[in-house]
Amino acid sequence: MNLRFEAATVKDLPQLVELLGELFEQEAEFTPDAAKQETALKMILADPRLGKLFVARDGRQVVAMASLLYTVSTAEGGKAALFEDLVVRPDYRKLGFVGSPMKPMRLKLKPPK
Repeated sequence: MNLRFEAATVKDLPQLVELLGELFEQEAEFTPDAAKQETALKMILADPRLGKLFVARDGRQVVAMASLLYTVSTAEGGKAALFEDLVVRPDYRKLGFVGSPMKPMRLKLKPPK
């Protein structure tokens, strides 16, 4: 296993939609809807002011994803980022790398000015 952690791209869309489907199947309050998930992911990828998507790759396969969405915090009096989704493919769970996708978020990202 040779994992790389980086920003998602449009080429990742099919795998991101699949991962979100797996996530939403586990949550009682959500229903997977590939068309809706793809629309939202395209919006985020097309406009960096909305948020950022990060992936963990093993070769060409996206094995995990995490998303940050930008908003305004009334408590902080300015821009803020919400950690929205974190999903890992079942066969990659419990391998101890889930904190690693957070590192690029902490080091590289700030809400746009």
